[in-house]
Amino acid sequence: MPEEAAAMWKRIGKHAKFYCKVRSCDQVADEFVNVIGPLRDQVIDNSARINELERKFGNQQRKLSDQEVSFRVNIEQEVEKAVDHAAKDITNAQEKIKSDMREEVKSVIQDQQESFATVAVDKDKLGDELRGEIKELNFG
Repeated sequence: MPEEAAAMWKRIGKHAKFYCKVRSCDQVADEFVNVIGPLRDQVIDNSARINELERKFGNQQRKLSDQEVSFRVNIEQEVEKAVDHAAKDITNAQEKIKSDMREEVKSVIQDQQESFATVAVDKDKLGDELRGEIKELNFG
């Protein structure tokens, strides 16, 4: 379109003297308006289209920015959830280990106490047997 406008201006410039000699100034002005008017309208239409496209592009840019922010927020929230879940799992595992260790220690202590009790009973029985044998040997 700009080439057409340039060609019109060139044609009008070259032939302006001829137009003025052959036609009246009003006729030249009318022709000028007839040529320039549609071009002006096209420029206005193109400007309006450009403005509309710029507005749409700006809206799309804002939407993309909003989506990016939303996406980042969602990722941060998911990471926080995963970290919280992992921390809970670690805490639960630590508590389970502590509980298992307590049970194991209790079991070992109980086994030791039972062993000591058995040794004490066996010691008492052995002592009684030895005393009995000593009495038999002494009185025997």
